[in-house]
Amino acid sequence: MVRQPLDTLAFDPPDIILLDLVMPGLDGFEVCRRIKASAQWQSIPVIVLTGLDEAESYVQAIDYGVDDFMTKPVNNAILLARVRNYLRKKRAEEGLRAAKDAAETANRAKSQFLANMSHELRTPLHAILSCAGFGIRRIDMSSLTKLRNYFTQIDRSGRTLLALLNDLLDLAKLESGKMSFSFETTNLDHIPSDLVVRRFNAAPIT
Repeated sequence: MVRQPLDTLAFDPPDIILLDLVMPGLDGFEVCRRIKASAQWQSIPVIVLTGLDEAESYVQAIDYGVDDFMTKPVNNAILLARVRNYLRKKRAEEGLRAAKDAAETANRAKSQFLANMSHELRTPLHAILSCAGFGIRRIDMSSLTKLRNYFTQIDRSGRTLLALLNDLLDLAKLESGKMSFSFETTNLDHIPSDLVVRRFNAAPIT
């Protein structure tokens, strides 16, 4: 079975298309029109190679979206130069799209990070404000032990808040290339328990 041009395109999309205008079945004009009307294929460069050299054919081909037009007999060196040029442009466009997608992904990740960090900063800040408020309202009726507990909670939450802010500053240094590193061996067994303790210490007391 003879495979039609658009069937071949759907089966194995090429980087560039060299298209004759005179073909059995669909002519090159219609093939080009359908290619350029497709969101999937319209970015594929189309170079027409044809024996039709009248101006009307050239204008019609351009109207249908042909990227380049060469009449037969074709100079192979010129054809190869044009193919290389279109492929370079196509690769550059693909690189720009990939960079744009990567930037958008990074921007979404940063927005999510800032939203999460905002939540993390609020937790110790709420604890500080809550304990300070309790201390102010109950200073005349609370025992020294209770007041000491308020101040201890404020101190712990303040240190937690400071650690988070330092992490943000470190991230800014890392992104700007100004971070300095000092590597050493350490035991990581304490990290899970430290995280649990920090979380509980950040909770306000009533």
